[in-house]
Amino acid sequence: MIKTKTLLYMAGCIALLTGCQGAKLLPPSNELVVVRGYLQANIPVSNLNITSTLDLGSPDTAGPPIRDAMVNVITNDVCYELFHMGNGNYGSPENPYGTDDCLECGFNLFPGDTIYLEVFYFGKIATASTVIPPKPENLQKPVDPLIVPASANGEPHGDALEISWELDGDFWFYIESWNYEVNRVPIDGGEPVSGYEPHYISDLFMDRKFVVAWDQLPYYGRYRIKVVVATREYVELYLTRNQDSRDLNEPISNITNGLGIFTATNNVSFDITVER
Repeated sequence: MIKTKTLLYMAGCIALLTGCQGAKLLPPSNELVVVRGYLQANIPVSNLNITSTLDLGSPDTAGPPIRDAMVNVITNDVCYELFHMGNGNYGSPENPYGTDDCLECGFNLFPGDTIYLEVFYFGKIATASTVIPPKPENLQKPVDPLIVPASANGEPHGDALEISWELDGDFWFYIESWNYEVNRVPIDGGEPVSGYEPHYISDLFMDRKFVVAWDQLPYYGRYRIKVVVATREYVELYLTRNQDSRDLNEPISNITNGLGIFTATNNVSFDITVER
């Protein structure tokens, strides 16, 4: 999965290539916003982060958050204003308001919609666009519940379940899964675990099927498994995530007058319970 640090590293590389004067990667007159925008189909915008560039030699993984930018998204010829929600994150409130130029309300993003972004800051406008991808269809999933094989002796290996789906076009996918249980009981007989558990995220792939191994379902209880469709921008960033630091000719950014990534995903999901 693409790490935030990777994106910021690439953003810093772009800044370095454009010139460096004084202590900053970019002189103040040429300061740029760094955008990390990951939209999801059928839900309001809630994951759009805006920062400034990093100081040269900074140990930080993110630039200072920008809290006072004017941020708009436009879809179907309607403009919506996003609000600062804290720490450089911008989103759309659920309750509608009204302005002369741009609506201030919750709105959903639908497959096929082209979404345009405008960020007004540093005396310039940073822009980008992305298209909401279609949703996987005809999902084939296993019977619920999923029973751990009795012969596994508490340590099942190999394939746990297979899922498949249909979607025309050259799309890439990845799988997410996470366990709902607050107190999770390991299948391998270990001590119960409580608290936050990072969920599993696969690499990107193009097949219309995926096999989930038992080591990706390490606990008993309820899981949610999600098939995610990625956009071209997301895939390009993923494919350059291991770029050699000595070869920085084409760092990925789809932000005009800025740095970073503005992209979208769609998904289909199901729940399944792992039992003894």
